[in-house]
Amino acid sequence: MVLDYYFEVSTYVKPTDVVEMLSNPTVLLPLWSIYEALTEVKSLDEFIAKLNIAGTSFTVKFKLRKITEENKTTITLIGMGSISIRVILRVEPREAGSTIKCRISVRAGFFRERSISSIISSFVEDLKNKFIFQLPLLAEALITGKERYSRGEVRAKAKELAAVRESGSTNLLQKEEERKPEELTAIETKRLEFSADPSALRDDVFLSMVVLKSTLIKYKQVDVKGKEILRVIEDYVLRGLKKSGSTFYISINCASLHIKMYIKNMVVEGLRIEFNNGHILNGQEALRYLSTVRNLSCRAYVFSVSE
Repeated sequence: MVLDYYFEVSTYVKPTDVVEMLSNPTVLLPLWSIYEALTEVKSLDEFIAKLNIAGTSFTVKFKLRKITEENKTTITLIGMGSISIRVILRVEPREAGSTIKCRISVRAGFFRERSISSIISSFVEDLKNKFIFQLPLLAEALITGKERYSRGEVRAKAKELAAVRESGSTNLLQKEEERKPEELTAIETKRLEFSADPSALRDDVFLSMVVLKSTLIKYKQVDVKGKEILRVIEDYVLRGLKKSGSTFYISINCASLHIKMYIKNMVVEGLRIEFNNGHILNGQEALRYLSTVRNLSCRAYVFSVSE
């Protein structure tokens, strides 16, 4: 008997960045809810790790192989020990992002497989959610900090994310329900204040620190026209800012641009727009640009930022 699972997810993260992260065991394994520790790393292609399943620790020797054909990459991870696990990840480009196809097979003997099947199912579902919600955060930290930020700190963030309890992570990722404007409460319709110069995100090092201290709490599809973009951003951000003293990072990914906002104590201190051609606007300049755009279909992510 073999426990077999399959899932497929889409993300706005570029295929090259997805492959870079998922082919690195120091990033991939900490995303596993059953991961305990890396005990030996001979290379990025061969390593030994401990997995904790149902309170039992298993030592597993892993080998990783990566094959790229045309624009598709297959990452195969094979682990052998008292239990055997095979993970096949296929990363393909899609419009404005990537598709990740994942197949996981676990072999542990008939009786053991029956006893751990529910735990493995939970592990697979948890991994699926992390590919959807946490890969974008890790990718942003990786990309933003490639020149100024160490990989060790990015890996530390992966371990921190992996440490979130399974019971709690589900609550953090609740999709916000759509509501009509008249249903909003007074506190939600109160506008944010903008600082005189909301350019805190101009500093790449500061932006990297914000990203690495961020935890995803909700997401939403945003479709707007014209000057509505400002109102929609404010309304959506306010729905996540119900407590004074809170700090939030907002990442809004559109086809041609990426909008980033840093909000502290109900004040927008950082507004940054990154275009696909590499051009960047900050502060009042970014605010003026947003008032001129006509049509945007975006994916918005709200993160809480720890102090």
